[in-house]
Formats: sequence, structure tokens, C-alpha cells
Amino acid sequence: MIIVADDSPEDWSAPGVYRVAPGVYRIPMPLPEASRLLAVNVYALVEDTGIVLVDSGWAMQGARDRLAASLAVLGAGIGDVRRFLVTHQHRDHYTLAVEVRREFRTPISVGIGEKDGLELAMVAGRLHLAAQAAGLRRHGAGELADTVLAGQAGVDTSRFWELPDAWLRPPEHIAVAGRTLQALPTPGHTRAHVVFVDGDAQLLFAGDPCAAAHHTVDRVRARCVRPPPARLPRFAPARARAARRPAVAGARARARTRTSAH
Repeated sequence: MIIVADDSPEDWSAPGVYRVAPGVYRIPMPLPEASRLLAVNVYALVEDTGIVLVDSGWAMQGARDRLAASLAVLGAGIGDVRRFLVTHQHRDHYTLAVEVRREFRTPISVGIGEKDGLELAMVAGRLHLAAQAAGLRRHGAGELADTVLAGQAGVDTSRFWELPDAWLRPPEHIAVAGRTLQALPTPGHTRAHVVFVDGDAQLLFAGDPCAAAHHTVDRVRARCVRPPPARLPRFAPARARAARRPAVAGARARARTRTSAH
């Protein structure tokens, strides 16, 4: 594995370390085949004193090894990660940070509005899609609800979750890796989804506020959120660093195209 330029590679999800900007690298992390998604991007912000990761990946077989191999290319190890900044509470962004923290005590930060959801996810024995299954039944999709719940039989996911070390209260400024990031609220995908903006470098670490082009139409509509119009023009020149694809120039244009169907 070597560092290569992140100039829209043919396969954005291929394992590797992609140079986004000076001191910023994209690391595609694996996802379960059942998710039907190709990968999730984690971003490494590098400085002399260590590495800050924006999002972490899914705590699944092979994920930790992928992260370790990628960080080794940057001359670092998992123990050199000094902080996780997480865009939202979903498993593919949050849970590997929990696994790493159990060994290295690496602090985790996520939006304060995710507190209720995280506490619910930590309840032992809870079926985490029970509410969604109930909604399916209300709308006449009982058979689908049964299928959803059958896949969770005997599965307890509470062990993957813990509360963070610090709650983000956007909008707020965070000094990391020789730069200042602004955490901005972008609720919709989750209650307290945030994006991190580096105004000086014109980078926006976007998480999942807008779906990637390769998702199905239904997936796009489920994942997209119309950004607050007063906020987006302020960062219109920024390159969006999303969880599901490589760089996209013009965060405002990307958001417009992703929300045009709504």
C-alpha cells in the first residue's frame, strides 16, 4: 500500500491511502456485504504530534487491520491516533472508534444531539430496528417487517456502543492538526449529524448529509438532507469530503444535485 493522489480514482472504494491535501488523507474502510455499500471513508489529519481521524469505520472483522495498515503508510500506528471527530452515531462511522478507545483510551467527540440515540443503542437485548419494523407494519408491510426482525434474532449489538468523551455543541471551532475546523449542524441523516469545515484549506468533511451518486434512488432519498440555505453559500468553494465517494468540488453544487428530487 502506498500514498496516491485522490484525483477521482477509478474505484474510490479500493483499499489505499489517498492524498486529499497537505496533511489530509482519505482511507476507505470496509463495510459488510449485506449493507450493499462499497466502503466508508475515514479522513486522517496528520501532524507531528499524532493523527486526528474524522469518523472511524465499522467495528467488524478486518476493519482494524485495514486501519492499521493504512496508518502504517503514514508512518503511524493506531496508538498514534489522538482523537476521533465523528460526524454522527451510525455504526459505520462510530463503532471502530469505540473499539480503539477500549485499548488506547483515544477520546471520541460527537454531536450532543446523538446522546439519546447512543443511550438507546447501549440497551442490552434491544432490537435496534424495532421502531422501523413497527412503522412498516402500520403501512401494510408486515411481511417485510418480519424479515427485518428475523435478521436480528439472537443478535445483541449493545456491546458495540459507548458514550463519547466529549459532546460537540455546534457551531463550534475545534483546533486540530495545525488547523481549525468548524463543526456545523446538518441534521437529517441523524438528529445531530455535523460536518467539519476547514475554511482556510477549503475542505468540508461531510459525513453522510448527502448521498453519493452510486446509491439507489430510494437510498438517496433516505439519506439526503436539504442544507440550511443560510449556511451553504458561506462555504460554497469548499471541496466536499464525503463518506461514500472521493472529492467533489463545490459543496453547494453537490448538495443541490442531491436534493433536487425532494
